[in-house]
Amino acid sequence: MKPLCFALSVILLFASWMPALLVPESYAQTMEWTKRYKGPGNSVDSATALVVDAQGNVYVTGFSTGAGSGWDYATIKSSPAGVRLWARRYNGPGNGYDYPNALAIDAGGNVYVTGISTGAGSGPDYATIKYSPTGEPLWLKRYNGPGNGIDAANALALDAQGNVYVTGSSEGVESQSDYATIKYSPSGVVIWVKRYNGPASSVDNARTLALDVAGNVYVTGFSMGIDSDWDYATIKYSPAGVRLWARRYNEPGNGGDQATGLALDAQGNVYVTGSSRGEGSDFDYATIKYSPFGEPQWMRWYNGPGNGGDYPHALAVV
Repeated sequence: MKPLCFALSVILLFASWMPALLVPESYAQTMEWTKRYKGPGNSVDSATALVVDAQGNVYVTGFSTGAGSGWDYATIKSSPAGVRLWARRYNGPGNGYDYPNALAIDAGGNVYVTGISTGAGSGPDYATIKYSPTGEPLWLKRYNGPGNGIDAANALALDAQGNVYVTGSSEGVESQSDYATIKYSPSGVVIWVKRYNGPASSVDNARTLALDVAGNVYVTGFSMGIDSDWDYATIKYSPAGVRLWARRYNEPGNGGDQATGLALDAQGNVYVTGSSRGEGSDFDYATIKYSPFGEPQWMRWYNGPGNGGDYPHALAVV
């Protein structure tokens, strides 16, 4: 822990003098407020996701040590002025570790949180919660995969109709873990569950997802190949959950490839980025563009000047 604390201190110190050096005075920002949250366990509290709504309300979720429990989900809504409007905690049935990974809000101000939550006799499960704008729990849905092992939700998205999509990794019966993507109705009814087990029937972990205006669902992450290490694996599902295509990418060095970012443009093209082992280098950025039909359009690599590890985490299309 000490090296991490030191690194954070260096970053904060650097940030404290960098604006004065590099940012014109007209662009300087003034801190309006800072708010802290201390959980009942008086121990570790760590934020993992944040969103802001059209009115400027701020929503934060993360894990927080409980009183008599391990980590719990802790989700907080603050006003634009930083006044805490509500805070809600969730301790799963296993009274163990509950770790939210994703947060979203809909046009009506409802709040959605998903992640990993210790079950009672089932190991960790997906746990997805919908809160009203005033913080009242509207529904809670847990997903325990067929392997009754580790199930961890990593990403969440909403469509215009209020349907909720969650993806992550889930232990299978005859595989180590699979992609598991779920579509819920606005009232929390499961509409479909789709699993993807890669060709090696080994570790497959969906990291992120996106939706287009037609309701198609795109998922990407990393998946073990038969004669390779991890590969990118990108899947497109129809609104009904029919798999339209799946595309895998294994870099020339046949090493580990892990997709971490996904975005769409207005024409339905799909962009995926992540880290990929280069030839004669460490991990590099590797970004791919697919057509709406899954046809590769181009691929670009980026190896930084230090010829070391390069790890992208997200991307956007403008």
